Amino acid sequence: MGTAMSSLRVHAIVAILTVPLAMSCGSSSETATSPSPARCTLQVQAETSAFPPAGGSGAVRIVTNRECAWSVRSEAGWVSVANPAEGQGDGSVNFTVASNADPTPRGAGLSVNDQRLQISQEGRPCQLSLSSNFEQVDATGGERTIEVNANADACTWAASTNDPWISIVAGREGHGDGNVTFRLEPLAGGTRTGSLAVAGTSVQVVQLAVGAPVPPVPPIPPGPGCTYSLATPAMNVSQSGGPSQVAIITPNGCGWSARSNVGWMSIIGSPFGSGPAVVSFAVEATAGASRTGTLTIAEQTLTVVQAAGCSYVVDPTFHNAGNSGGSGSVGVQTVAGCIWSSASGAPWITITEGVSGNGPGKVAFTIAANSGTARQASLTIAGQTVAVTQTDGCAYGISPSTQSVGAGGSSGTVSVTTSAGCPWTASSGASWITINSGGSGSGPGQVAYTIAANDGPARQGSLTIAGRTFAVSQESGCSFNISPAGATVASTASSGSVSVTTTAGCAWTASSGAPWITIGSGGSGSGPGPVGYSIAANSGPARQSSLTIAGRTFAIAQASGCTYSVSPSGVDVPAAGGTGAPTVTTAPGCPWSASGGAGWVTFPSPTSVGPGPAPFVAAGNTGQPRIDTVTIAGQPFTVRQASPCTFTLVPPFASYDGNGGSGAILVIVIGSCTWTATSTAEWIRVTSGTSGTGDGLVQFSVLPAAGANRSGTILIGGQTFTVNQSR
Repeated sequence: MGTAMSSLRVHAIVAILTVPLAMSCGSSSETATSPSPARCTLQVQAETSAFPPAGGSGAVRIVTNRECAWSVRSEAGWVSVANPAEGQGDGSVNFTVASNADPTPRGAGLSVNDQRLQISQEGRPCQLSLSSNFEQVDATGGERTIEVNANADACTWAASTNDPWISIVAGREGHGDGNVTFRLEPLAGGTRTGSLAVAGTSVQVVQLAVGAPVPPVPPIPPGPGCTYSLATPAMNVSQSGGPSQVAIITPNGCGWSARSNVGWMSIIGSPFGSGPAVVSFAVEATAGASRTGTLTIAEQTLTVVQAAGCSYVVDPTFHNAGNSGGSGSVGVQTVAGCIWSSASGAPWITITEGVSGNGPGKVAFTIAANSGTARQASLTIAGQTVAVTQTDGCAYGISPSTQSVGAGGSSGTVSVTTSAGCPWTASSGASWITINSGGSGSGPGQVAYTIAANDGPARQGSLTIAGRTFAVSQESGCSFNISPAGATVASTASSGSVSVTTTAGCAWTASSGAPWITIGSGGSGSGPGPVGYSIAANSGPARQSSLTIAGRTFAIAQASGCTYSVSPSGVDVPAAGGTGAPTVTTAPGCPWSASGGAGWVTFPSPTSVGPGPAPFVAAGNTGQPRIDTVTIAGQPFTVRQASPCTFTLVPPFASYDGNGGSGAILVIVIGSCTWTATSTAEWIRVTSGTSGTGDGLVQFSVLPAAGANRSGTILIGGQTFTVNQSR
């Protein structure tokens, strides 16, 4: 039929192509702006118009005159037209049909101008599966629920039962995913079996009588068209067992069950299922021989072969024997049925019991006496190795066995005595003792060594020669340095530290040479380290002392801490002159000096030490009152001296307005005394009479005032002339 249809289709296309071509013939001089409707008829045909649920692709064939335009469009989103979808004359347009996930068939059209092609597509076949194909309930009954899984919401299904003690509570009909709930009446008699038909699949129901044993998992009979196979008919597992899996190959909706036929394997999870799946099962570990068991899965047999699990423990795993020989035994731990054997790896080890065994046992052996060097061998028992060692029969001696040397080092030899052929070695137990020759030997021999110089404390070391100890002791070679070598400090209290440089282990001490220097930390030490010290404040003259650290001298010089005070701080002397002696207070030994200022105060003894008086002499005064500030022990000392003259100013003051002005002062003097006139303010200026002897006249001017009221003075012969100015 397919061949006939194809032949018909070809003839139809040829016929359609022939007619328009004949109609298009005519004179070349004939013109037309557009083809007439009669000449633009279309012949449209699709290569394929019916599609399966998976969809597919096809093409629309268009036959028309070459000047006739056309376009193709789809009426539904699940049919897509490829570009270009427009053309002129004969042509072809491809289209694609999407897959249909719904079980309902569907149709749509392709429009080519005013022509329409119908496209149809089958619905996806419904696939239904159940959560359980077998339910086991106790005598009390009750409700159970089975889940129905569908591949589309439009898939319909139904549930029914012919057993009166089983009633469907909910889910007699449904579509898409859903649940079927059924109730079992209480059981008063013996165990009974029934069934339900759910979505075309049989569900077996077993209700157990009170006290009835749990029956084995029943096989589920295959449904119509169901076939079963396993991914593999057999598998090997290790002696440790554990979880394993096997795949069931069967169509969707085909129920199955799985059960173990031996006690050492069990199904993991539910023993029931539907459709293709993976069944998990557990294998117990074995400590015995290899074993074989089977599982029945979907009524197919899976053979499982488990490797032997025999394990062996031997104790002890080693044996040490003296050179005189002896005997020993080794216990074998395993389970009954596990066989084993033992063998000696050397002729001087003989097995006297337990050459072979089955299950737990013991192996006894003897070791021959050894007249030579140390030797090793082994026993192999149940595949395990038992190491056997035996000491040699050689005897050794060394001479000398001790050595004492000075710090500068030394060298020497040690003689080894033993029998010919007996091997020995020599090794140093200290880095400062070096073996030059004789590190190993056989029979009598010598070991040459060198002891390095020692820059640290006394030490002990040794050589091990042929298993004997050669003891070495060496004197101390410690040397010490300190840094810094000294310190110069201020008179105030202070502290510091000194670093001791020496070799680790070298002991030292530190001590102070003066009570004002205290050692705070590091009074003694070993190896490199610091010494902390404190210096008390100095209130006297500069001083020096030292610390003795590790036999070295650390010199300390402290600056003077002398302080001075003079009492009283000043004196008044008569115009005729005189003497005085203020007291200097300071610490004993503190030096000081005194010196004059203006020259009319002198010191007969200008230097002294420690507390005491500072006598001075003041010369007579023939002029105005005077003051001289001298220095005693670094402190100022004021000497004030009156004048033998008297001075009177006429007038004693003057007042001016803001315009200022000028004035004169009459100086009246009793005695032939000199004087000077000095202004204390910039706006008061002495214009004449700045100095004189005896009576005199001082003239001055006052500058105009631009601000507030002000007052100033002119000093003449110790007298004050006041000038007031207002705005």
